[in-house]
Amino acid sequence: SLKFARPLRDITPGQGVVFYQGEVVLGGGIIGN
Repeated sequence: SLKFARPLRDITPGQGVVFYQGEVVLGGGIIGN
């Protein structure tokens, strides 16, 4: 589960999301709803 500080636009279920710290990938997943 993710919570953003402000609303985001155009987020679509099925899209991928990846989290970085600098150039290091911390994790990721697929947006469900």
